[in-house]
Amino acid sequence: MKRIIFVFLFSFITGKSFSPTPIYNIDKGIEMTKTFAKYIDLLSLQYAFSMVESKENIMAYNLKEDAAGILQIRPIMLNHVNSIQDSIKFTLIDRFNKERSLKMFTIVMLNHNPNLDIYKACVIWNGKNTTPYYVNNVKRFYNIKKKELTKYFNI
Repeated sequence: MKRIIFVFLFSFITGKSFSPTPIYNIDKGIEMTKTFAKYIDLLSLQYAFSMVESKENIMAYNLKEDAAGILQIRPIMLNHVNSIQDSIKFTLIDRFNKERSLKMFTIVMLNHNPNLDIYKACVIWNGKNTTPYYVNNVKRFYNIKKKELTKYFNI
C-alpha cells in the first residue's frame, strides 16, 4: 500500500510517471528464462542420448560401427563436427571423453536442430532408419531428466 501511495505522490508532484520495475528488465528476464529453458532442454537431450546409446558408459565401443564413447560417436560424425566449426578440432580419442563428446553433440544439435526437437534429434544422431522404439526410449529418458531439472530449478 505504501508503495502505491509513493508512486501516486511521485507522479502527482513531478508530473512524471514512475515505474519501480522498468519494462526492459522484464523483457530481459523473459529472454533469460527462455534461454535457461533451452539449456534445460539441451541437458535433457544429452542425458537421454547418453542413456540410450551407452547407459552413460564412457568406454562403450561398438566394433561393428566403430562407434565409441558415451554417445557412440562414429568417425563420420566426428568429421562432420569438425567441418561445422573451426574453433575446436576433435580427434577419435575425444569420443571417449564425456565432456568432449557432449560438446560434439551440442555443436551438431544447435547447428542442425536449433529448436531441439526430439524426433529430429533422433534422425540426426541415429540416421534416417531411426525406429519408433529408439525415439520412444529417447523421449522417456528426456522426460525423466527434464522433470528432474525443472523440479530442481523450480521452473
